[in-house]
Amino acid sequence: MVDNLRFGVIGLGLRTSLAVAAHQPALGFEVAALCDTDPGALARAVERVGVTDTVDDYRRLLTRADIDAVIVMTPDDTHEAIAIDCLRAGKAVYLEKPIAITIESSDAILRAAYETGTRLYVG
Repeated sequence: MVDNLRFGVIGLGLRTSLAVAAHQPALGFEVAALCDTDPGALARAVERVGVTDTVDDYRRLLTRADIDAVIVMTPDDTHEAIAIDCLRAGKAVYLEKPIAITIESSDAILRAAYETGTRLYVG
């Protein structure tokens, strides 16, 4: 049983408010790490979310035992590769809409969730 659900947030652009809303440690939901390739976006998110653990490559979150799930809010055309990597790493995924930009990409993500048995949520 998980006492706290610890998230890694990947992509900190226009939807950073979702990370702010997800960070509710008193309720058992904690944003544990932030990830973006843009140093400026990371710095702004540290201020807004109040989390100082940051990385610039999402793959660094996937090997961390302290990350239970990831929230993916990257540009839509990057969803397929990132979501599949996260699912294959056994991390539950909340994927901000749209799931992907093509039917084929959407099918690949759904297939990865099915094959791994990893939970996938689409916002």
